Amino acid sequence: MEHVDSKESFINKLGEIEQGARHDGIICLVMNSEIREINAETSEELDTMFEVNLSTVEMQAILKRVFLNWAIIKEGVVNQAYEIPRKGVKSRLTTSVITYVARKGYDERQLK
Repeated sequence: MEHVDSKESFINKLGEIEQGARHDGIICLVMNSEIREINAETSEELDTMFEVNLSTVEMQAILKRVFLNWAIIKEGVVNQAYEIPRKGVKSRLTTSVITYVARKGYDERQLK
């Protein structure tokens, strides 16, 4: 999802998913937010290879707004870091990984 071309496209794609899901359908989204890449040797900030790089708070707010009437099954954020090769440079990529699982048109009380 973070590779669509803009924030507006991101929101529109989530809307398509919301509209296209069946009653009682489940979505499972795992997305990166707050992505940073740094040259591991020089500490220079590098351009990320992600087109949409929103804050975790903003991305979670968008999910809650788009999937307003869905029952949240699981929601979480895990900070992760990786060392990856990028154009011959060792890069340190950090990200907050959002997991969002929800069921459409389901009474939240039935999940407990």
